[in-house]
Amino acid sequence: MKAAAHLIGAMVLVLALSHLAQAEVEPVFTPVPPGPDGVTLLYTNLIPPAPDHKNLRFFGAAESNGFPGLTSVSIQFDWLLPGGGTALSPPMTFPVLPLIGNPVDTGTYLVDFCPTDVSLHFVTDSPAGMSMSGSFEHTCIPVPEPATAMVVFAAAGMGLIRRPRRHFI
Repeated sequence: MKAAAHLIGAMVLVLALSHLAQAEVEPVFTPVPPGPDGVTLLYTNLIPPAPDHKNLRFFGAAESNGFPGLTSVSIQFDWLLPGGGTALSPPMTFPVLPLIGNPVDTGTYLVDFCPTDVSLHFVTDSPAGMSMSGSFEHTCIPVPEPATAMVVFAAAGMGLIRRPRRHFI
């Protein structure tokens, strides 16, 4: 019984701390002008206690601004380095067909620490520019990750609960 109480207490603690890893989700609705400069959107991060790494992801749609041919959009992340300077992800390029919303999803890009600021860059080769809409997720993940801690506590608790009891006569 005492082991079950400890397990429940540990699970409540992990659930209370799990809000520290919730995604910061920024709505994105922006025109992307033609040319090599494109558009850059800057975001500041909430830094949890004991941050370990950062997950970055953009998903949404690219729409041609009336240009009748096939074009493309490149998406790139950047972040400030602790000692100064800026780091960049590799550009991720997606085709953009005219007259429809074209789905884009960068997947999750991992930064090996939790920077204070991150940016999202869009560049298009369309002579008419384009419009981007979607969501930018940037999440600092603390150590241990809440989901991992929950699994460890649950496994340990199940071992305590299922432990055979010895009867002494």
